[in-house]
Amino acid sequence: TYKHKNYLGLICDVTDEEAIEVMLEKSVCHFGGLDMIVLNAGIFPEARMVSQLSMKEWNKVFSINLDSNLSLLREVYPLLKVAPNKGRVVIIGSKNVAAPGPGAASYSASKAALNQLMRVLSMEWGSDGIRLNTLHPNAVFDTGIWTDEVLKSRAEHYGLTIESYKTNNLLGVEVNSTDVSELAAELCGAKPGHVIRRHLLPSFTSYIIVDVMITFPYVVRSETALSFIGLGLTDPVNSLGSLMQNVSKADVLLNYQWYLIPVIFFIAFVLAFVFVGDGLRDAADPYSQTKK
Repeated sequence: TYKHKNYLGLICDVTDEEAIEVMLEKSVCHFGGLDMIVLNAGIFPEARMVSQLSMKEWNKVFSINLDSNLSLLREVYPLLKVAPNKGRVVIIGSKNVAAPGPGAASYSASKAALNQLMRVLSMEWGSDGIRLNTLHPNAVFDTGIWTDEVLKSRAEHYGLTIESYKTNNLLGVEVNSTDVSELAAELCGAKPGHVIRRHLLPSFTSYIIVDVMITFPYVVRSETALSFIGLGLTDPVNSLGSLMQNVSKADVLLNYQWYLIPVIFFIAFVLAFVFVGDGLRDAADPYSQTKK
């Protein structure tokens, strides 16, 4: 079982209004509030023509794909309304909203009704700063409905190979659940500046520190070496290299040993920079903080 302070896994019957209330109460008590919600609950029943479709199956599909989402949205509205950065809602729809297929009447109609509900809520909740968006994935092949048999039959229906069917889109790539979830997360996300400050910078700051920590001593050593042989900074500009030039003279080594002091400072400076940089890297590393 995955455990993290930012994760809380709960099992809930989305068709039970009381279960939804209990689930929301546990979530709010754990996180302190609710900022965003992704509506992904839904079922895709076995293909059946309308002439063979029973009301029992029709009502079951609508109870999950539409009614449960309505109940959840109604309950989360007060929480989203008071969210610090305003609430965000993402509804996972379907390509069947715009392009339904035969044998999928209950699924297509329920998803179309959910999409229309989202449009109405956008007008009703917009004045509260709540942002609503919907995604309409087409074929997401790493989900449960795409068994080998279904995939094979659909590919044969369009006269394509399985691989060609999987990449039958403008980009020519296979779409999976990770692609859909990343887009949903982007729609729930904050402004780019906030994302950079709160998420990106903490992630790569430690790498920048490591790079500077490794590069800077080499720069100092190179400048010192060039100045020592007379190709860098020269008097009257002070440089560790120019100060160490006197060390190469024999009489200095014999009679004026204090001229070696710049060498000590050079070594201490490089080591101090490495040690401080190493400490800063550990302090800025988000993974080391997680381990603690």
